[in-house]
Amino acid sequence: MDETEKRVKVLITGGCGFVGSHVVDWFLQKTDWDLIILDGLTYAGNLNRITDLYSYDERRVKFVYHNLRAPINELVASRIGSVDYIFHLAANSSVEFTLKNPTITVYDNVMATVNMLDFARTQPNLKLMNYFSTDEVYGPVSSPGEGFDEEAPHKPSNPYSAGKAAGEDYCHAYHVTYGVPVFITNAMNIFGFDQHPEKYIPTVIRKVSEGGNLPVYSSANGKVAGSRFWIFAYDIADALLFLHDKAIPGEKYHIKGTWMDNLDLAKLIASKIGKPLKYEMFDFHSSRPGHDLHYGLDDTKLNKMGWTLSIGIDSGLDQIIPHYLSRGV
Repeated sequence: MDETEKRVKVLITGGCGFVGSHVVDWFLQKTDWDLIILDGLTYAGNLNRITDLYSYDERRVKFVYHNLRAPINELVASRIGSVDYIFHLAANSSVEFTLKNPTITVYDNVMATVNMLDFARTQPNLKLMNYFSTDEVYGPVSSPGEGFDEEAPHKPSNPYSAGKAAGEDYCHAYHVTYGVPVFITNAMNIFGFDQHPEKYIPTVIRKVSEGGNLPVYSSANGKVAGSRFWIFAYDIADALLFLHDKAIPGEKYHIKGTWMDNLDLAKLIASKIGKPLKYEMFDFHSSRPGHDLHYGLDDTKLNKMGWTLSIGIDSGLDQIIPHYLSRGV
């Protein structure tokens, strides 16, 4: 048996997407694993995200094209081969898009997950499968900085989060019924390199650099800015790497980040760019139904296991801001 056959085989769905590409990069840097990227290259996927990585090694990375709305057939399965771990990151994460096309989340976030779970059942060497979910499955917290723990019930407020919640439920059912060794992670607002321009942090960088007026989601009276926990995509990748041999099948884990309200975050970014922030507060819900004012997670469980942020929001912003400015956002 040669060395390549001995190495750990890891399947990453959505590896050409925003979060997935950071996970691929981190795993290439921190492990000697062979990575198989399964991606349908939809609106969020870009193969250049992978081939442009400094860590990219064609001997360790294999790309398999497949849209997970369809089951993984024998030909696709043969190209993937036998795997030891699965990180299911593929999803349609555009809340705006799913608000306009609510059935899309059923195909991209529910059926795609069921198809992956069915594939996982065929894998004799599978040690763990991760389903990458969102804080939004729990709905809003009542006050800024609060957070749900892993036992909180699902109360999704929009089609996107409903689809992700259904994916979680299927994971639980497949674990109980078929013994699929799947665990769930819930993460909050993620930022990093090459994020879609519609997302908040790229929007802030663009507005500040161009001198434009930034809309800041707020309460109906315009006095309270929305708030989130923010986390750098490489911290997400680090948490997944930490959990790959520590997670327990059937369990879920929260990856939280740092709390900050949207206005303070924009002010921080503006100060790092060195330009004034022009903004206006407006009622978030009237313009975007199902968009909650405050989200939050409690990550005590993961912290007790020994994981903490390795980069954080301040250092993460220092890394990405010059990148966006050099590319004109």
